[in-house]
Amino acid sequence: MKTTLFALLLLAVTPALRADAPTVVSAASPVLQTNGMTEILMVDGSARRVRKILGMTPDSLRVMTDEGIGKIPLSSLHAQSLTAVNSLMETPDQMQARQQREAAAAQTYRENQAVKERMAAEENAMIGASQRAEAARQAAAQQAAAEAYARQQQYLMEAQKAQEAQRAARKAELAAAELRRAEAEQRWRQYNLDVATLQALQDLTYIAQLEYLRKLGYVIKIE
Repeated sequence: MKTTLFALLLLAVTPALRADAPTVVSAASPVLQTNGMTEILMVDGSARRVRKILGMTPDSLRVMTDEGIGKIPLSSLHAQSLTAVNSLMETPDQMQARQQREAAAAQTYRENQAVKERMAAEENAMIGASQRAEAARQAAAQQAAAEAYARQQQYLMEAQKAQEAQRAARKAELAAAELRRAEAEQRWRQYNLDVATLQALQDLTYIAQLEYLRKLGYVIKIE
């Protein structure tokens, strides 16, 4: 295929080098006229030689060959050959109309491409903005979660301190109660001691009085 295209270009720029040099029918197609014969490239890569192209129907190409007049299905033609044949069949007005259609189609294609590119750019911008907004929301959520965790830890520390303070207060209350109990017990013991001491003193005094009376000559009877 590359060799055929190179040959086509060479033949297009050097048509007068040989007396039987082919004449290019369409510079953009592989349809050639050589010594009165026209070569048409087929879709399978082969070339079909015809003497004359007589006309074209919606589904076939009417041609004259050495065997006579026949038809070539348009579906069997190479796309470039079909384009070249179409250009051969056109009148100047048809060619101008086709060129205008092609120009309009190209303009429409460019406009559509521009619209697609603009829409793609806008979509990318929207996606970028959405991604930035989502990233901002995620950052805010992470910040809120971190702050909530910090508050939770602070509350736990405060609760732990409160529990420790309650335990300390309870211990203080128990210690105060123990002190009060010990003081009461001490007072009770001291009272009992005082009573015993007073009783002992009273007994000693009574004995001393009896002894004194005995010395005086009194007879003491204890019943």
